[in-house]
This record gives sequence, structure tokens and C-alpha cells, in this order.
Amino acid sequence: MKIVVATAEPENYVPVELAKLGAVVINTNECVVEVDGGVYHNGVPLLDIDVVIPRLNDEMLDQKYQLLRGLEKSTGKMLNSAVGMKACQNKLETINRINEYLRSQPQTEGFKVRQPKTIVITSQDVNVDQALDMLGSGPYVIKTVLGSQGMGVMLADSKISARGIIQYLQSEKTNLMIQEFIKHDTSYRIITLGDEMLASNSRGQKGSADFRTNIAQGATSEGYDPSETEIKVSIELAKYLGCEFVAVDYLMLENEMIILEVNGSPGLEDMQSRYDHNLCEKIINHCSKNVSDDLPAEPEAPELSIELEPAIAATEPAPVATEPMPVDDQPIVINDIEKIIIKRIGDESPLEAKIDTGADSCCLHGENITIFPDKMMVTFTYQDKSYQMWIQRLVNIKQSNMTKQRAVVVLDVEFLGKPYQIETSIADRSDMAYEFLIGKNLLAAANVVIKIDQEKSTPSSTDEELIQP
Repeated sequence: MKIVVATAEPENYVPVELAKLGAVVINTNECVVEVDGGVYHNGVPLLDIDVVIPRLNDEMLDQKYQLLRGLEKSTGKMLNSAVGMKACQNKLETINRINEYLRSQPQTEGFKVRQPKTIVITSQDVNVDQALDMLGSGPYVIKTVLGSQGMGVMLADSKISARGIIQYLQSEKTNLMIQEFIKHDTSYRIITLGDEMLASNSRGQKGSADFRTNIAQGATSEGYDPSETEIKVSIELAKYLGCEFVAVDYLMLENEMIILEVNGSPGLEDMQSRYDHNLCEKIINHCSKNVSDDLPAEPEAPELSIELEPAIAATEPAPVATEPMPVDDQPIVINDIEKIIIKRIGDESPLEAKIDTGADSCCLHGENITIFPDKMMVTFTYQDKSYQMWIQRLVNIKQSNMTKQRAVVVLDVEFLGKPYQIETSIADRSDMAYEFLIGKNLLAAANVVIKIDQEKSTPSSTDEELIQP
């Protein structure tokens, strides 16, 4: 298996340690991207890569994003998606995505998850004092949109100080945002890896007037054992961003978890000193376990992978048995109508779904569907509730004599008592008997065969043909 670390800083701790374990480190500063083509490193095309571990810095971010998109199209798996990495690198985009996540989640009674109140000043013509009033009397945290390790983060103790900093940054054409200051002595960090927590710590500035708790700014760290809720929120947020390996930074104040930032290229050197096992080895094992050695063929349609969880199992064909399978591996026999639960969509109650062995992928009913191809996002309503999701890829569907574009997203579903992450298109199925169509990708993942029940069976009402753009 070929695991590639794509980074502009190959000398840093994480790339060096991953290389010791067999990963190939590629300096992204030495790469050329052929738009709608391949990625070349020192003139050599990057081929036969099984999984990419991407790491970004702030230099030439748009170009690096194109590089990650190119790698996404030519490889079987990205540990963090290109869209997710770009969102993590831009603090304002991170804030927006965190806000979307929080709005989609029910709050637990007695425990609140939120983020600092944040404002953005759109031009130098805005009355700064009036804008700051929205955050109270201060102090104020002023952040440049780009920057990591605590750089570009400033504390203004009054409106006068804040106004001076803001006006200076505006004169330098620097994008910024302003947040309420939440007094704290300690911040916390959880590093996620798929469905698990890889590591955690607490960080603080002892005997220092610096409010930043970044290790790079002189903060000290200690071991920390987070609650199940803290871990669950961090993992769910990482997945919502389209990432598996991130650092979630937050505060804990009484019954509040206040999310500050999400870092898509977390460091591990300080964390490693507190663990007996090798954290980078766990990353390599995770990549190896969740990426098939026999990857499915790359589809011809343009694809932007936003894999929240290894989706290979939901897209590769079920194994063909050449001799009798063990009892536990025998295919499950089902009828052509089965129950399915869609996580975080609707009320999560079991839903009757139609089996369609002629459909390559699943399909969910949606109304008021709007596709934003430039942002790779889709909005729709389902059961009178609005949803906004990242698009995995776009496909053209020939329906009778018409061709329509559909968005394909990744949904978390429960089918036959087991969880899956499955590619699902969003389409208006108002004229259909069932709101959810189960296609071959989920059937293959669940290893099932169809038993036709003549009394319950209903003829397929679809007349669709997938055509590539």
C-alpha cells in the first residue's frame, strides 16, 4: 500500500515520523497541477497512490487546494477532503462551518455547545465602535483569517485599542474577524482519527500575561481525559467538515463547550510525549485498515470527495464466492421493501425503502433542491426541514427524454441493524411510492441478495439512465 503525505513542510515532526513508518512524503512546493488532469512532482506524475494524508499551510492556499483536488480525483482515499482542509485553514470559513454544524445538532439539556460570538467588518466605511458594541464592552479578540499556532491573534482591552488594530489591518488589506473575549486559564485539544480520539491535552499560560494557549507561543500542556460528550462532539464536527484527522480546540466553562478552532494539519510532537504508543503508527494503521487494496475504478464523472468516513465499503462490489462461504459470511436474503434509518435527517425513525437492483446508488427524496456547483453544495427540504450538504459529486441522469443534474452526497444510514456511510443522490420523488431508494452500492456493502415476494413486490417506477457529463 502506498501512503503519501502531501505537505509544504516535509521537515516537520509529523511528516518525518510518518516517513519512518513507510509513508512517502511529497513536498507540495515541488508540484504542478494539470487542471482536470493529474498532479506532477518534479515532473513525474503521481500515480498508484492508495491514500493521501494532506497537510496545509497558508502559503498559496488556493493553489494548494487545487493540488488536493487533483490528488482526490486520482487516488482512492484522502484522510481529509480538499474542501475540509480548505475550511480548516480559513478561520472565518471554519467559524461558518462550525455554526452550520451546531445549528444541525440538538442541544443536550444542561450542556451547551457553542462558539464565541463573532463579527466581520466588511469595509473601512463601517463605524467600528458601533460594530464592537455588538460584542459588548470588551476585551476583544481580533484574528486574521489565515494563520496558525496563535499567529495573527490579538487581544484588545478597549474599543480604542481594537479600533487602532482593526484600522491598521484594514489599511494592509488583511482579512480579519472579531470575537468576544472569553476569560479562561486553560484550553483543551482533542485530536480525532476517524471514529476515535487519537490524543488529547490541556494547555495554559502559567505566569504569563499572554492569553493564547498555543504551544508555539510558549504555553505548557498537561494530560487531559475528556468526557464522552467532548469526544463525541469533536468527532462529529470533524466528520461534518469532511475530515478524519483534525485537532479541535475548545474551552470548558461550567456546562458549556466553546469551540474555538479546528486545525486540519495538527502537530503531534507535544502530544506524543504523553503517550506510550506511537501516534503516527496509529495513523498509518488507520489508513491501511480503511483503504481496500483492491480499489474500485475511478468514475469518469468529475468528483470532489468529501469522505466523512471510509466510504470504500459502501461502493466496492460484494465479494464473489468461488466456494461455499462460512456461515457468518453468507449473503443476507431480503425482500424488495426494507426499513432504513437515515441519521441526522428527518426524525431518524425507520423508513420503508424500495430496493432497486438497477440503480447504481441510493436516492433520497428532497424538495426545493438547489445545487451550487461552484461551492459543491446542495440545499433541499425533507419532511418540512431544510438541509445544506457538501456534494460528493455531480451526475447527469437521463429520465425519459430529459437530462437532469443530480447532487450525490454521503449519508450515514442504518440498514439491517448495521451502520453505513453511503453515496446517495438527492431527487424529487414526490411521484414515487417510497422516499428512499436502496441501490446496488448499499446492497453490495451489506452483502445481501433479493428475495422477490410476489405479494409485496411493486414494479420499479424509475426510468433512469446514468450518463457522464
